[in-house]
Amino acid sequence: MLRLGPRLSVGILVFIVSLASSTWEFPSSSDGTAMFTTAVNLLERHTLAIDARFTADDEYSPSAKRGADGRAYAKYGLGLPVVELPFLGLARGASGILGLSEPHVQAVVLSLLNPLLTALAAILIQAMCERLGASRAAARLAALGYAFGTLAWAYAITDGTEALQACLIALSAWALVIFERDRRDRALWICGAALAGGVLTKTIIAVLAPPFVIGAWLACRSHGATWPAAIARSMKLAAPVAFGIAAVAWLNWMHFGSVTESGYDRPLFTHPLGSGLYGLVFSPTKGLIFYAPSVLLVPLGAVTLFRRSTALAVAGTLGAIVWTVLNAMFPDWGGGWCWGPRYLLPILPFAFAAVGLAADRSQVGGIARALFAVGFTVNLLGVVVSEDAYRRTTMGVWLVDRTGYVMAGSTLEPGRLVKIPRSAEDVLPPFSSIAGHWWLARVALAGCDCTTASAACECRTGQFAANRVFLSPPWSAQFSDAIPLAPYGVSIIQPMLLRGLYRAVILDPDREPRSTSRLY
Repeated sequence: MLRLGPRLSVGILVFIVSLASSTWEFPSSSDGTAMFTTAVNLLERHTLAIDARFTADDEYSPSAKRGADGRAYAKYGLGLPVVELPFLGLARGASGILGLSEPHVQAVVLSLLNPLLTALAAILIQAMCERLGASRAAARLAALGYAFGTLAWAYAITDGTEALQACLIALSAWALVIFERDRRDRALWICGAALAGGVLTKTIIAVLAPPFVIGAWLACRSHGATWPAAIARSMKLAAPVAFGIAAVAWLNWMHFGSVTESGYDRPLFTHPLGSGLYGLVFSPTKGLIFYAPSVLLVPLGAVTLFRRSTALAVAGTLGAIVWTVLNAMFPDWGGGWCWGPRYLLPILPFAFAAVGLAADRSQVGGIARALFAVGFTVNLLGVVVSEDAYRRTTMGVWLVDRTGYVMAGSTLEPGRLVKIPRSAEDVLPPFSSIAGHWWLARVALAGCDCTTASAACECRTGQFAANRVFLSPPWSAQFSDAIPLAPYGVSIIQPMLLRGLYRAVILDPDREPRSTSRLY
């Protein structure tokens, strides 16, 4: 069904570049640590309970909640911890053979996971575009455009679930196309199983099940099946998804005493729809068109997609609409401390099926390559410069009179709404991560950086805080009172390989004399 051939070279390229971009640190975030701890406890203690400290690791949205038995359980899906299990086993075996510390080996081995998932998603996108009739060159451009011209590149080097979600949805979309073309029921089961895995990874993926069932029904009808026969056959896709939803409901019941209680603060959808849609799609702070400019070609490719695969076109369109609307109404629609609209990353495989078809037009090919170049440049900033470092520079910024508040469910009192200040990085264009990363890249090139081993920040030109580039953040003209803080304990340069080169050629904050350049 899936012949790799030339596609394997694309997958290998994506995997290698993603690895070269990695920090080789795992886990690296509070969310990732909670899921990693779940995997470790599942492997070693045969329990999903984790340390109670995760119930207070964030003031507004902690990673875990106490269950009915008094123990803490992560609010995130079980999908990623389960996928991490074989990597943990591999790390444990390698540690024993090599005689290295297990935590160090675990960080290295688990850092392979998201690059691998991103490479698989790229292969599936290329295969899907080719099955839809796109040329090999256009399909390759779509695959590489997804991997390096969108925020997928930045999430290939994190510890989150975005790469897994996107890979599973790409597998579902590819399987639906295969079913429509080859009429093999095995493809329906694969599609349903991939969606079920998605539901176990993030429950909201369940909203994609009805669009996919409709797509499968349309494919059956195009094969000449009657209405009842088409419905019955489509249930082969729905059955695995139903099992996934039932498994999530059972886990919720076991942990929290309710099939609908997952650990997230309720109510879940309290943000104004219009504001969220603008923020996720069009805003210069988090808008998808800025972090994945190739999606501007989707309207051009959509017409061809409808002609060549009504099933995928309908499933993708309906699924993307429902997905975007629900995430736009989520209080933290911006995704928190992150690069770009991370909540929209999982549905990008739908978009890049249309992008590949649009790029196949001779009059559009040049535009497609130009948009890929823009996306590559933007997301290179997201990979090279640490978002953690940028967010730390804004921790002293308080502009609630300009950002306002959002209503969200209370962590302490479920069902009660509380006001939470909105992040400047989500709503004020001068604080866009794109602008912030460009600024910090110039700061690093000026010879200023921080060590990840201590709170020391060094600069060749004197005190870090007095560097003229550092004192000229993107927001300085409009918000002169918002003074940036040095990113204590986080290097500006994110990839481990590039950071080593930076320290060898430009500045090593661990070796600079502290007496003349220490930040006080």
